[in-house]
Amino acid sequence: MVPINYITTFAQSMTTRLIYFFNIFFIGLFLQYHAQSKISIHTVDSLFIKNNLLLLSKKYNVDAQKALIQQAKLLNNPNLYIEQNIYNTSNKRYFDVSNQGEYIFQLQQLIKTAGKRNKEIHLAILNHQLSELEFNNLLRTLFYQLHSTFYQLSFLERNKIIFQTEINELEPLVKEYENQFEKGNVSLKEVFRLRGLLFNIQSITAQIKEQIADLRKDLSVYTQTNFDENTIFVPDTIHFTDFDKLNILSLIDTAIQYRPDYLNQKKYYEYAKLNYDYQKALSVPDLQVGYTFDKAGNFILNYSALSLGLNLPVFNRNQGNIKAAEFLMKQSETDIKYKELEIRQEILNTYQKIMNTKNLYNATQKDFLKNFDNIKDGMRENFKKRNISILEYADFFDSYINAVQQYYALLTNYYTQIETLNFYIGKKIIK
Repeated sequence: MVPINYITTFAQSMTTRLIYFFNIFFIGLFLQYHAQSKISIHTVDSLFIKNNLLLLSKKYNVDAQKALIQQAKLLNNPNLYIEQNIYNTSNKRYFDVSNQGEYIFQLQQLIKTAGKRNKEIHLAILNHQLSELEFNNLLRTLFYQLHSTFYQLSFLERNKIIFQTEINELEPLVKEYENQFEKGNVSLKEVFRLRGLLFNIQSITAQIKEQIADLRKDLSVYTQTNFDENTIFVPDTIHFTDFDKLNILSLIDTAIQYRPDYLNQKKYYEYAKLNYDYQKALSVPDLQVGYTFDKAGNFILNYSALSLGLNLPVFNRNQGNIKAAEFLMKQSETDIKYKELEIRQEILNTYQKIMNTKNLYNATQKDFLKNFDNIKDGMRENFKKRNISILEYADFFDSYINAVQQYYALLTNYYTQIETLNFYIGKKIIK
């Protein structure tokens, strides 16, 4: 019979071991979870809106233009002129302000004519609206660049993981063949061919890592956030069936309605038209109204007078500025027509590219890489067993590497084309 104290000791030992095992297990899960944090496109967007310094800088310009509206509403300050006699020789007084002294003061106010003040206010309002549209267009452009960078980075990371796995599997195989060569069991040609395969995929992986480093740098600049090297960037799932619901004419109409650069062009035409009217109004002289009081220096004592003044439009009637404003108005009108044609062609071209990508994607099996992986593993085992030659294995391996690159290039093009279409429309149509 086993002693009771032995059973107790054994139970305590097993309990301690189980606690230790579960602690290690859960710590491992915790470290693995934190070692590979996943970042979605929505998280990146939030960081971008919160931290991007260029957006903050341009937002200050919008606020500055808004402040200029208040400035345009202000009236011109009146002008005060005072003239005082320094020394009165008749009564020997300095700065004499008595009835025997002499002093003059004038008060003048500029009155703008031909509706100049209202036009200046409206021009300031249009400038503010233009700055808002420019800000929105900048936001649209930066979002497009941010999303394109995110998707390129996401699929390059996947590409890198697959290639790194292949390197880890190919390195022992190369070492094994080198050992077999030393024993005289394989030829040097086979060893060199395997080394060539390994070097090729290592070179491709090194180039991918350089691209990833550049893209990570760009993403960090956009978001002002340093991402860990193990961060996984997860793209949204987009279904090709969404394209069947799209109407090309509807997309163009939506772009005309929402694109900030087009709306900016139309708003600038409105600005140019108002500026043309303002330049014509400047040809009308403003009126200077004033009051003058002269204590003792005029033909009567305590002289008071009302004064009116204006510039006679004899030589300069603002002819050049009026003509220039007219040409700028016509130029802006032409730019609107050009922008409409540009929008139409951009959307048609991008839509066609997406349909081509859709057809290519549909022609590709859904489990394309998975099936390729299964065949690849079988080819490697057959090669180890000498059932296939080094040439057959190398040819398949090169095809596999090329297929992986082309597959992720297809997905990258697909996602970036979606972003391009949304960019050209000015609104996120495909989510």
